[in-house]
Amino acid sequence: MVVVIVCQQQPTESLEVFISYQHKKQPQVEALYNKLNLKYKCWMDKEQMGGGDTLNAKIDSGIRGCQLVLSCVTPEYAVSESCRSETYHHIDELNFIFRAN
Repeated sequence: MVVVIVCQQQPTESLEVFISYQHKKQPQVEALYNKLNLKYKCWMDKEQMGGGDTLNAKIDSGIRGCQLVLSCVTPEYAVSESCRSETYHHIDELNFIFRAN
């Protein structure tokens, strides 16, 4: 799994992190979420979604409310249209800066 970091130019001191991933890697991503959430406010669909929530609206709200996006890229992520659209949304519409590690 490759983690791609996308961030706004001016993150705030109280960094908010959005975690984008493909669900086959959910156990590994949950471990990452649990570690990061000790220091930062993190958004992960499993933790933020409630009954009756509209998935796309909640994801859009989560992305717009963060300063940093971690995209956990796997082969499955790369071919998933919904995962790719999240990444493009970060970079194109919200003017995030792209960094790959």
